[in-house]
Amino acid sequence: WITPRGVELGNRLAPRGEERESVDKSTTVIESLGVYLPERAVTTREVLHGCRAAIGLLPFQTLTGIESRRVAGEREFSLDLAKRAVADCLDRSRYVPEDIDLLLCANISRYDGPDARFTIEPSTSLLLKRHFGFRHALAFDVLNACAGTFTALYLADALITRGVVERAMVVSGEYATHLTLAAQTLIDGPSDPRLPCLTLGDAGIALVLEPSSRDGVGF
Repeated sequence: WITPRGVELGNRLAPRGEERESVDKSTTVIESLGVYLPERAVTTREVLHGCRAAIGLLPFQTLTGIESRRVAGEREFSLDLAKRAVADCLDRSRYVPEDIDLLLCANISRYDGPDARFTIEPSTSLLLKRHFGFRHALAFDVLNACAGTFTALYLADALITRGVVERAMVVSGEYATHLTLAAQTLIDGPSDPRLPCLTLGDAGIALVLEPSSRDGVGF
């Protein structure tokens, strides 16, 4: 925050007087939605047939409801999936990166490159901020396992509703099928606690949120 905009960002933590009070921020809307799904799809049958031990097809597919999942390409990883989702979201939005006040990343995976290259610092949000030029956005990551994206949505909604920010982007890029590959060699039967690893897929999602301009519209 040690920038010319630092004072402005700091002031967002407090009400702005009449300017803030004149706008109804009781509800939030999704202004644009971007997704990225890798081209390759793998069926549950294929996943189970790749396991070292027999698990059984019908019970697993019936219980999970998953017939197939998307799998990232050889040169696609968590950060790549997030970038593609953000790009798709911005293409559908009337806003540009400079209009975004808050950037929240909620992906569990930090698998960002070949040979198990994990990124801890800088955070995913800061990498995306630099890549796309979200110059005015406060950026940080939210980690809450499988509920991460919904947690980030709740947080963005709270900050928008209180008038701390005008527009927020929530993004997640999950590359998790490497866990499936590992589980296929380790699972020894249908009671193995690592069985949920066979349900994983890869994808990216990004959303721009803002205050609703219509009464009764939004969440």
